[in-house]
Amino acid sequence: MQFVAQIEAGQRTEIDVFAVRVAQRLGQCQRERRYEALHVIAAPRMLGYLRKAFDPGLAAIVVDELDKDLVQASEAELTQRLFPARDAKP
Repeated sequence: MQFVAQIEAGQRTEIDVFAVRVAQRLGQCQRERRYEALHVIAAPRMLGYLRKAFDPGLAAIVVDELDKDLVQASEAELTQRLFPARDAKP
């Protein structure tokens, strides 16, 4: 409950600071033309923080979002979720 109260009070929390750092790094990579499209996968709460931290240019190249916590997913599950075409049989 204290975490929610901190957010409501406008204080920067660790998760907020982390989301801003991730967004800054992604923005830097975008400016370096390291990618043209961005697929974002994060736990629902983290995805919300990332959305708020993305600048308009970065948000414009997000082509897909998945609000799912995949930290505990196996390698096979990650492959299936991230690359479904590879698992498809002709």
